[in-house]
Amino acid sequence: MRLMRTGFWLLALASPSAAFGQQAAPIIAVLEQAQCAPDTSLSIRPLFVKTDRGWDSLATVAAQSRLPSGPQTWTIAFNGRMLGRVESARPVAYVGDSDWYSRDWHLNTAPMALPLPRIPNRKQRFEGWCAAPPFRPLVLISKPFFEDPARWTLSPPTPTLRQALLARVHTATGPLVFCPQNDTVAVPYRYRAADLVISDSYRDRRGRRLVSLGVDPSRYGCDGLVEQGWAPQWFLLGTDTLYLGCQMDLVDAGDYGHDGVSELLFWYSGYNEDGYVLYTDTGRRLAAYLWHYH
Repeated sequence: MRLMRTGFWLLALASPSAAFGQQAAPIIAVLEQAQCAPDTSLSIRPLFVKTDRGWDSLATVAAQSRLPSGPQTWTIAFNGRMLGRVESARPVAYVGDSDWYSRDWHLNTAPMALPLPRIPNRKQRFEGWCAAPPFRPLVLISKPFFEDPARWTLSPPTPTLRQALLARVHTATGPLVFCPQNDTVAVPYRYRAADLVISDSYRDRRGRRLVSLGVDPSRYGCDGLVEQGWAPQWFLLGTDTLYLGCQMDLVDAGDYGHDGVSELLFWYSGYNEDGYVLYTDTGRRLAAYLWHYH
């Protein structure tokens, strides 16, 4: 997936640890600044492990046993390319409340000679319960599986896309209300194709499209939080038009399982709920790693 061009150099770290290459099952993680963190330091959050059945979430305390017991070297992936490698320190056993494990537990990065790559989050994406982080999350793979065979690339939307998806957006959002004159008096909002805003548009080498669009939230006008239906809605357009979900930002695409098929990793944020969701690039949801704040 070619989201943007970057000028990062290839990170030259120490030789991979023994765990890298011996780890039987590929693990997807992210290099991120955690939501609501008091500083801008980056840490490693393991998310999903590949199994014979597909991908399993690592969001429970019990799943910690499925991670390498020692240091682990991760490949940093972005846009179908390797940005370098980073090593995680030996995992520290989680001793807190199990209800907060998926939110609070992470791996620290091991000391290294060069700084980690940081891609500025200029469009203020990946916003969650707290403010959008200054840097976007980056995918980490426990094996060097970073290529994107589908070649998802930013692509301008077609002129007829809003009209073609209007009925599907209506189905996804359900009836909406807004407050055009008084922030406490809501009336039905009957939006048209011209009222839809396209947030993201990608195209793969087969001509399929991955699109995010929805009604302009600046028109909501009501007091309190903007309702979920005003969030951009994600669709996969191929032989059929498939609805994926809403309140998501695409992190990256890649063949993380090394089976010839790209996966799509999304950041998800809802009310009192953040996390990551993994899909196939055929639109099937594989697994979710989510947490709450209260």
